[in-house]
Amino acid sequence: MKELTQGYKNIYIHYTTTIFHTIELIRHSVQLISTDTSTVHIASGFNKPIIAMYKKDPIAFKHWNPNCSNETHILFYKENINELNPEEIKAEWLN
Repeated sequence: MKELTQGYKNIYIHYTTTIFHTIELIRHSVQLISTDTSTVHIASGFNKPIIAMYKKDPIAFKHWNPNCSNETHILFYKENINELNPEEIKAEWLN
């Protein structure tokens, strides 16, 4: 994770111990970059800009996509998230 953040300022990795820590971190964040986890839905609730990574499953995505009116970018992978390259996150997506 640290390697992905190199070269970008204002990116902070916090290793939380409870969901309540996570909620507060997201509440005070500028943007969320995450895999398909509860954090995407929490960020949606706070209407934060999101970059999310989802398995390519149209039926599941229809039901579980981020319902956020703010800027949202989705990267899809077929079987394994390691199919994605960090370069797929475009610089203009980062706030």
